[in-house]
Parts: sequence; structure tokens; C-alpha cells
Amino acid sequence: MGQSAFAAIGAYATVLLVIKLNLPWMVASLIALIINGAMALLLGRVVVKLRGVYFVLVTFSFAEFVRLVLLEWSDVTGGASGISSIPPLSVFGYTVQTVQQWYAVVAVLAIITTAIMLRFFGTPEGTSFIATDTNPELAEATGISVSKVQLTAFILGATITAFGGILYSGYMGFISPESFNVHMAIAMVTMLVVGGVRSTWGPVLGAIILTPLPEFLRGSLHYQHLLYGVVLVAILVFLPRGVSSIGSLLGLQKLFGKVHNA
Repeated sequence: MGQSAFAAIGAYATVLLVIKLNLPWMVASLIALIINGAMALLLGRVVVKLRGVYFVLVTFSFAEFVRLVLLEWSDVTGGASGISSIPPLSVFGYTVQTVQQWYAVVAVLAIITTAIMLRFFGTPEGTSFIATDTNPELAEATGISVSKVQLTAFILGATITAFGGILYSGYMGFISPESFNVHMAIAMVTMLVVGGVRSTWGPVLGAIILTPLPEFLRGSLHYQHLLYGVVLVAILVFLPRGVSSIGSLLGLQKLFGKVHNA
């Protein structure tokens, strides 16, 4: 539930460095990711010791804390008015401006990230991540440092989310504290659950399924949230391991990625 905070940290840190210090996007993004990683490390040392509702409460509180800081620190962040007129993303002299260019950039980055994660889970280190997620007690008994694995996973997830926040700020050209409110956190979790928590392709499938839904219900925000709830409940009832588990049921593990039972 704290992912929206890391998206906000990545976005705001990058944009402020680009605007205030006139740093190139790539340099600003790298510094922002380092700042975000440090924040994730500090928070992670606390939350990895928590379970269940306590984990949710602490991470949710952190997300709200970050949002309120951005809201009240108006001299720097612009407060509720946010930051507008963000310069277009520029990488190696190439400026990304049109929607088509953004789709291409995000698609390539998503493919690269997914490929790296698939490759990683095939390594011994990746296997320790899977073992920790599946059965922490057994993993600890086999010599795996569960707390270290969980902390690493937390920081990695926060870094990827922050990178998404950076791209979001460049695409929108405007950010405000409300851009990273609780609805963003809920949307992220919903996409993950719908796609499949224990599949590398799960978040991708969840995003593909849920992202277009608001367009069909653009005129009614209330129905939008209702549909999100209906879809989530239906998935939990009929596909408790997410849409990606269909691949396992049909023997298409290589296509959708193996889904690991808890």
C-alpha cells in the first residue's frame, strides 16, 4: 500500500532536480532513484518485520505521510497546485513528446524489465526469493536469510515503482500530491491481485485488463470503483491465483510464467 509514496518520491525528486538545478533527465532520475532507495531501505528495515494488517497499516501511513509532506511543503513542491510545465523527457538528445513516442518508450522499458525479472528468477538468488515467498520458515531452515531477501525485494519493488513515477511525470507534464493518492496505491494492488501475485507476468496482465476499464466508465467515477470491486471479487473467487494462473491450468506455463503456490 506504500507504492504510491515511492512513485511520488521518484517523480518529485526528478522534476525538482530538472527544474531547480537544470540537471539532465537521466542524471536527475539516477539521483532520484538513489534517494528513493535510501527511503525504501529505512522503511524496509521496519516493515519486513511486520505481517498482515500491520504491514498494510504502516506502509499506508507512510504513503499518506509522503503525500501530506508534498501538500504542505508548498514553497518547494507547489503544494496542492503541484508542478506544471515540466520539461519533456530527453535522453541522449532524443526528446519524447508525442503519445506514440511515449507508448514506444514505455513498451520497450516494460519488456526489458520483465525480461530481466524472468531471467533473475531463474538464478540461485531468484530461487531464494521464490522460496522465501512460498515458505519463509522452510527457507530460513535451509540457510536463506529471509529478512535480507525481503528487504532486497522491498527496495527493488520501490525502485521500479519510483521509475514508473518518473515516467509518469514526464508523460503528464504535471504532478501534484493528488496524483499519488490512495487511489493510485489501490489501483496498483488491484492490478497485481487480478493479474497474479506470484507470476512475473501478473502485473502486466492486471494492467492490461484494468487500465482500459475507466475509459468505458469515464462519465461515472462511482461505477468505476464499483466495477473495480466486482472484478477483484470475481478474480479472487474464481481465479484466486490471478489471471496468470489460467496459463498453468491450460499447461501454458512458458507463456504466462510459472505460478508458485503459497
